[in-house]
Amino acid sequence: MNLRFLYHTKFDIDYDIFLQEYEKLKFSEKEYEGPKWKPNDPNKSFDHWRVIRQKDMTSEIVLDFADKIQRQLSLHGKVSGRFYRLLANRYLTPHHDAGTKCCINFILNDNAAAITSGNKSYTYKQALINTTKTHSVENTDTDRIILKISIFDVDFDEVQLIMDHYGFLEE
Repeated sequence: MNLRFLYHTKFDIDYDIFLQEYEKLKFSEKEYEGPKWKPNDPNKSFDHWRVIRQKDMTSEIVLDFADKIQRQLSLHGKVSGRFYRLLANRYLTPHHDAGTKCCINFILNDNAAAITSGNKSYTYKQALINTTKTHSVENTDTDRIILKISIFDVDFDEVQLIMDHYGFLEE
């Protein structure tokens, strides 16, 4: 069993193109809703964590990129891409992601906020992340915009081995 939470990755992507795609779709961003957080519930509000969900993801560039990663890594099951934005100076409380076994995150802007799991903090531009482990983000003074490629049906350990085999890990 792999005890790591994060591996730096080395996909060749044009960050500016994805940031432009985010800007085009920003109007469809919504407050995050999940099993632990619901809008309009003061005890479970997550208004500072925004998402452009699968049903609103009309970017062919993002959809094609998620498909490309799925093909490159020969991943079975569901793989999807979406945008997230954590508002400036906000705290994404400790949580583990619902439904995804792991993800590949790409920080699209120049936000250097660290992600924390356990007592360790990590900074990255792109990374494979074990989303089943509890993690949090204390944001900086700029919004944090992420392209998240969610992997729903393949465990973190298996994806890490595949990515290592195909040369997509930095370490």
